[in-house]
Formats: sequence, C-alpha cells, structure tokens
Amino acid sequence: MTDTGTMVVAVHGDKNKPAIFTYHDIGLNHVTNFLAFFNHLDTKVLMQSFCVYHINAPGQEEDASTLPQGYTFPTMDTLAEMVLAVLEHYG
Repeated sequence: MTDTGTMVVAVHGDKNKPAIFTYHDIGLNHVTNFLAFFNHLDTKVLMQSFCVYHINAPGQEEDASTLPQGYTFPTMDTLAEMVLAVLEHYG
C-alpha cells in the first residue's frame, strides 16, 4: 500500500541478496511478462544471486478483480511515486 493506492509486489528469492525490481509492460503483469524469462535455464544463476521484486500496476496483478466503473487509473507521475514508495519499503 502506498499513499496513492495499492501495488501488489511478488517477491522471489532470498531477501538478503541484492535486489532486482521489474515492472511489466502495458496490458501484462509480472507472470505474463517475466515468467518465461526467469524460468529459463540460463537465468538460474541470476535467481540464485538476486532477489527479484516484481511490481504490478494497480489492478494488473494475477487474479485481479475488475477495476470498478469510473476508476481513474493513476497518472504516470503517480505511478512513478508509487514505484518509489515500493522501492523505499523494500530498502
């Protein structure tokens, strides 16, 4: 939860390791955008060396409910502030 809304973050790996943060492309979420890449055999070393934090835009997480009628999606500036809040939360 940020000051401007909720963002779901999927965490994979040891939180004591260096962090990699991802943010999906338009119309996708962390699963549809990054699953194949992070499950590829060549990225096993990456997953052993880092903790990956997948940030999902509001309403884009896996199994998300339909956004309510009249919902105003955050502006790019607001999304950037939300991402910054997530980064600060996870240190």
